[in-house]
Amino acid sequence: MAYLHSSGAISFSQLQSHFGGGNPISMSEYYRNGSYVPSIYTETTTTTTTQGPTYTSTTKWYVLGASSYLTWSGSNKGTISNTALSHTTGGWTYYRDSYDSTDGYGSNYKIRRSQSSSSTTTTNINTGIPSSGTISMNQFYGGRN
Repeated sequence: MAYLHSSGAISFSQLQSHFGGGNPISMSEYYRNGSYVPSIYTETTTTTTTQGPTYTSTTKWYVLGASSYLTWSGSNKGTISNTALSHTTGGWTYYRDSYDSTDGYGSNYKIRRSQSSSSTTTTNINTGIPSSGTISMNQFYGGRN
């Protein structure tokens, strides 16, 4: 997101270049919360949590015949095609990693899991720019698009 400068002269063409707008340029286009000057900025941040790879007696991806069975910490996460390399359930995606056949249950794999979550932050912006009435160029100092 770009900002207008915070000192010195601001021209109509700078307003139009920064916020958008039509020709001929009119100050009435640049009221806060109007067509071109936003009053809020929303930012979404995505975080990914990854666990593993792990292989314990309670965390396995068993490949038996035509099906796979996935357990994580003793909890069954589903029956999956034995050709699947990943499985999503409960907001987590489980990935089959390396092979291990130590307990005689067919092919066993170490697995890891990941989960993405998003958070949204809303910030009030352009609070010095009026939404009606008289408007002057110095009210646009630091304006954000």
